Amino acid sequence: MTDIESDEIIERWLAHNFRPDRHYGAFLTGSTACGASQKGSDVDVVFLTRADAIVDSDSSYHLSYFGGMLFSFTETTQEEALSFCTDPEKAVKYYVRGLQEAQILRDSNRGALERIQKAAQGFYWSDALAAKADERALFHLAGCAEEAQKLTRYLTPAKNRETSTLYLSLLALAINLPIAIALQQRLLCTGESNLFEQVYGVMGADSLWSRAHRICLGDVSFLSELELPAALTSESRARTGLKLYMETARALAPLVEGEEFNLVQADTRKFNAVIEETLRQLEMLLGI
Repeated sequence: MTDIESDEIIERWLAHNFRPDRHYGAFLTGSTACGASQKGSDVDVVFLTRADAIVDSDSSYHLSYFGGMLFSFTETTQEEALSFCTDPEKAVKYYVRGLQEAQILRDSNRGALERIQKAAQGFYWSDALAAKADERALFHLAGCAEEAQKLTRYLTPAKNRETSTLYLSLLALAINLPIAIALQQRLLCTGESNLFEQVYGVMGADSLWSRAHRICLGDVSFLSELELPAALTSESRARTGLKLYMETARALAPLVEGEEFNLVQADTRKFNAVIEETLRQLEMLLGI
């Protein structure tokens, strides 16, 4: 399908779904907006919607097929669209970069969408917003302590260990710890799908953090055939998850204070014996 054909389908879809009595603007976002879409990519559209038209957040997200393309569209208010100014997690994940690169498809409210896009293009980390970002980074780190404790228990010799607990904990660490790093590093991600790659960029693609994170996700494509058997054991995966947690704690060490500091320090003492062995085995496993 050519770009011209895609544009025609998007315009036809918009004619069917844009409701002037409900919507007063539409952004095209994501890979399609910045010319990076591939075969199978969905089309992301944001409708700027009148505040009284949205009943709850569950009713604001929709999916539909049209012309052989999958459309993922969200209804949001102007206030929500501008929330990146006060919510660092939204700024980091995709709001700022997404709006910077968005294409305005409809704007029937005296340039409201243009003003939102200009706000995104002029975004900067104020002292107050940076402080909120650090606080949220620590929140994610402290919240992951429970998952790290589960991995510690998993490594304790016992009968009937639940493998599902292991993989759920690894997944929770792999999803939340990169957000903590992204907040601390003030990353503005181009989309949720490439957040990990951008964090690998600041941590180092071959760093211990990045390697441990990839293993937690189940990506072992970078390991040699000799390394694979050891890396794929349940015990090794649990140790790798603990190492990812500790490496994140070290990266965030300059921020750690107060209750979060006490929590991380307590975890550090509890995990020390396991972590020391984990470090030794990971160094052998990954050839670091």
